Amino acid sequence: MVLWALALAFLSVANLLLLSAVVQVTGSNDAPSSGQVWVVFFLNIIFLIGFMVSAYGLFRLYNWARILFLGCITVWSVFNLIALFIPSVSPEQDYSIGELTLNGLRYGVGLFLPWWYLNVPHVKAIFYRQPAENETSEEM
Repeated sequence: MVLWALALAFLSVANLLLLSAVVQVTGSNDAPSSGQVWVVFFLNIIFLIGFMVSAYGLFRLYNWARILFLGCITVWSVFNLIALFIPSVSPEQDYSIGELTLNGLRYGVGLFLPWWYLNVPHVKAIFYRQPAENETSEEM
């Protein structure tokens, strides 16, 4: 899951780079409004921070990171699913039924797998174990 969180953080960076390329396109009727650009920019910054923090916490096996990652992946998937059906978000993408189904399935599976895996009892128990703070002092 750490790699998944890092991959999604890098995806947010890629979206920011793509957004900067879209902003440079001027004079097109299909260009997004400045409000849309700022909303997408801040959402990607929030997702970048959320996924990076959760990746660190998942690596250190903190329970708050598990909960943060599940929250971030849920919001990320919901926003992406909604964006599939709003033509003003991306007017050049006219999806067919098959493409909508495939993209919806991709975001649905991307949401289901972390929720399932991080809530399996033996995996969930790993995050509730607290490492011994001073093993050497207990031995004395």
